[in-house]
Amino acid sequence: MVNQQQTSSQTKENSKILLVHQLICNLLEPSLRGNALSDLAKELKKDNSFAPLLWDSFGIIAVFLQEVISIYPAISPPVLTEEASTKVCNVLILLQGIASNLDTKTKLIESQLPLYLCPFLECASDTRPLENLRLCTLGVFHRLIKVSDTNVINFFLEKEIFPLCLLTIDKGGLQSKTVAVYIVKRIILHDEGLRYICGINTPRFFGLCGLLNSVVTSLDIGDRHSKKLLVQIIHCFLGLTVNARACDALRDYLPQKLRDTTFNDFLQDDPTICEHLRRLNSRIALGGQALLDAGNLNRIYE
Repeated sequence: MVNQQQTSSQTKENSKILLVHQLICNLLEPSLRGNALSDLAKELKKDNSFAPLLWDSFGIIAVFLQEVISIYPAISPPVLTEEASTKVCNVLILLQGIASNLDTKTKLIESQLPLYLCPFLECASDTRPLENLRLCTLGVFHRLIKVSDTNVINFFLEKEIFPLCLLTIDKGGLQSKTVAVYIVKRIILHDEGLRYICGINTPRFFGLCGLLNSVVTSLDIGDRHSKKLLVQIIHCFLGLTVNARACDALRDYLPQKLRDTTFNDFLQDDPTICEHLRRLNSRIALGGQALLDAGNLNRIYE
């Protein structure tokens, strides 16, 4: 019985491998590409293990790049159709898989291919096809920075991904804003990223605070999806308090709604984030120099 189950399982695995190989081959045929992209995106959501195969297969990354570039003319003015958007979104989902895989993540960064996705974040249009494209693009950057190292952070800083995240926080939909703020949080939590935002170029710090303040002010607490965004914003501000100057500046720039009881009921079922919000206000009240003297500047979530 056990052998029969093992044989059945192996047969299913072999069938899946054959299917993936065939779909990858179909990507090279323009008439079959749309369906192949859709089917591969579905398979990838279930199993990310074939991401290296996508990267190593001859001509596939060139196909992805071709599809991405092909819709540039439809971005501005915004005439992108749902069908064209869906096709490229499937490409981006596959790139998300490549960005998530430790074997291909570094290769993706070294190829500079993510830079070809930046025009999708530069567009300020809020049409549904472009918003879907924006969200899937952010998904690629999210996967790259989710487990970050110095090389990843340096790529984000050198290639000016941070300003594109600010643009998304300003112009994007709720889900896009949430992912963009998450990416900013990951930048802040790295020493190089924190220096980048709070260093000599202080307009980055004030620009970020201004946008986050605006988002908090306009947040719809009746929308359950808003909670995820609020949590990321609180973590961003908490991360900024690690820098003494930023911690002091937040006395003037922390949104009033994060100082008072506005969100108490909204967050009451999440004691962890309530504690983070309390800690945020406590750190700002103490001030950067006091935290520095006490050796607590680097203690954010403990």
